[in-house]
Amino acid sequence: MLTQRSNIRYEEIYLRAKRLKELVIDKTTQDQVNKLELRVRELEQEVTRQNSVIADMAEETKEAIRQLRFTIELRLTFIKHKRHGGYTVIVS
Repeated sequence: MLTQRSNIRYEEIYLRAKRLKELVIDKTTQDQVNKLELRVRELEQEVTRQNSVIADMAEETKEAIRQLRFTIELRLTFIKHKRHGGYTVIVS
């Protein structure tokens, strides 16, 4: 009878220890999942920030190209005009 009780008690202790180990593993796993989810959110924010920077740079590039085209067209007009007689200068 004592041996049977001892065996039952040891089995209960073993099962509790096993369950605690599973809980620790679950807790560790959950902590890792939480850290990874936080990292994902951080990376998503970084991607959003970088996309904004890229969009701003693209807009600045478009504006620079527009200004260059305007300057080139102005120079070409000046060259064409000069080939056909130049400017009339009025001195007063």
